[in-house]
Amino acid sequence: MLKYIVLITKKQPGILNELEKQCTNQGVSFFYVLPEFETKIRETLYITDDHEIFQGLWEEGASVLVWLHEENKGENFTKAEYLFENIEEIDFIYLERSYRRLRKIPWIIKETKRCIIREMTEEDLEQLYEIYRGKSITQYMEGLYEEKEEEREFITSYIESAYKFYGYGTWVIEDKLTKKLIGRVGFNLREGYEEPELGFVIAEQYQRQGYAYECCSAVIENSREEFGFEMIQALVKEGNYNSARLCLKLGFKETEPVFWEEEKYLRYIKFLGERQPK
Repeated sequence: MLKYIVLITKKQPGILNELEKQCTNQGVSFFYVLPEFETKIRETLYITDDHEIFQGLWEEGASVLVWLHEENKGENFTKAEYLFENIEEIDFIYLERSYRRLRKIPWIIKETKRCIIREMTEEDLEQLYEIYRGKSITQYMEGLYEEKEEEREFITSYIESAYKFYGYGTWVIEDKLTKKLIGRVGFNLREGYEEPELGFVIAEQYQRQGYAYECCSAVIENSREEFGFEMIQALVKEGNYNSARLCLKLGFKETEPVFWEEEKYLRYIKFLGERQPK
């Protein structure tokens, strides 16, 4: 859990009142120098523009962001995973998400009344298999790999490729009360289409209780601002009436059917801009 943010710089960054205020509101302490008391490396995010300080912190396994500017452009920061240039544009969300990525902690994407939507981890494997054991789950969608180790390798690769590269993907849905996984929701790119595609699955025992609408609405709500989506699509296998009805309830419009791998799908689109297409 992130508790401290420490900015170590050779340059005067100015007074970052707004950023400090954001951190304080989230219960995170912000320092311009190393605090006098001992902080735990795992609970601290360091920001520095000094190569030697970066190198020392990196060797200790600390989470470090690098601030690039005119005075340090010649320094070697090739080992840094996250770098930025304009410190005045940095906000707490960026810092918190960078810290989570560096410490391999899943991002919290959205919270709803009953659920937390977050990134997948390898620890979710057993619960995912439990969800996909439901007889109706794979009737209209692909299942998981038969061998769990193959699925584990896929999840590891997916975290590195989709989450880190795109910033979005398929996420898991966690029940707030029980902490149990009840499904998945998210956006992916299908070959041959420009529009991100909404996908979702809800465990059988949680179906017909409004969870799909609740979680799909939540991720759609901020997808334009968060990810820059202007239009999204949903492909529903012919005969999957429940998903088709949900798409219409979510504000999608049915278009022409399409074929994918020789199977017929109903195609729904939702325009996220201010003006609807003609």
